[in-house]
Amino acid sequence: MANHRKGILPLSGDPITWGHIDLIQRAGTECEHLLVAVLHNPSKDGSHVIDEEERIEHVKKAIKDFCPGVKATVVVSEQGLTDVFIRENCDVVYRGARDQHDRDYENQQLIYHEMVLPGIKDRTIILEADPKLKHVQSTVARNFAGQHLDATALVPMFVQARLWRKIHKQKVIGVTGLPGVGKTTLIQAALKLIREDKLPAHHVDLNKLMEDLLAEDSPGAKALKARLETHSKKESLPEDLQTLLFAHFSRVYRQELKGRSGIVFVESSYLAEDGLFHWTNNNSVVITSKELLPPDNSQRERGEAWEPERKLEAYKAAAEKDKYGLVFSLENTKTGSNECLGAIVLAKAKSRGL
Repeated sequence: MANHRKGILPLSGDPITWGHIDLIQRAGTECEHLLVAVLHNPSKDGSHVIDEEERIEHVKKAIKDFCPGVKATVVVSEQGLTDVFIRENCDVVYRGARDQHDRDYENQQLIYHEMVLPGIKDRTIILEADPKLKHVQSTVARNFAGQHLDATALVPMFVQARLWRKIHKQKVIGVTGLPGVGKTTLIQAALKLIREDKLPAHHVDLNKLMEDLLAEDSPGAKALKARLETHSKKESLPEDLQTLLFAHFSRVYRQELKGRSGIVFVESSYLAEDGLFHWTNNNSVVITSKELLPPDNSQRERGEAWEPERKLEAYKAAAEKDKYGLVFSLENTKTGSNECLGAIVLAKAKSRGL
């Protein structure tokens, strides 16, 4: 049974984080109805990464996707918290606190709120952050996104994708499939079509990127290459070396994305096998081709390549888990148009489906 009739939880949501979502879930279970208030702060005009309309949209999506059973309404107001509280006839205020600094701040705010509306202090509940989420901050999420670091431990995937679009003006989609099915040809045709539409478009080939990494004239890359050369290709790499290799690969990938606005095609035959779903924000097309694939699979430059169906299933599972991602398959034929990939991605990008 709910402890309160109608609660209010104010937040800025720039962007909404897992910490915010946890507070919404917990406050929502204590109320018959919860108001999540995105309050307008004139002192921050022009400083938000995500505009007010989108923040409201993101809060609504987060509640729908990640707060089952919570009855909540998202409101926006230029009025202060106390005015919204009495206007909406609420009987409790919820605030979140991660640490002592937050608690000190909230207690100070309570003094001011009590000056405006006597009695509101007794109707305010400060919810302590989940210990697993105390490190989560909107500022850190924005900083991570600004460097193309994976921020999905801080924010939902749809928020990360939006931050990439806002900060970098960038939409990323993976292109995968077995070697020899014509991925590069389709990407080159897509680049041409999209650029003809006056939009920037780029191609990042992860195979070439790995080659460039191992040829890099840096102390770290040389040390990595030396360690790799001590292992047979038939042997599994020790865990610490896998971690180091992934860190270097991530480093050069993020550097490659830097400054590339528009649509970025990321090509690799092994996106799903390597678990690189978040590198493309769960956006991927799996290219198949019964006509072009060599019957003996002689062009598979590495073992353990998954069949297209398994790649597609893995990407769909990642998108379902994260509640975000554009995933589809495309059959490449000798007689088909090479422009089909570009046409699909262009239409999705324009409709905000990517």
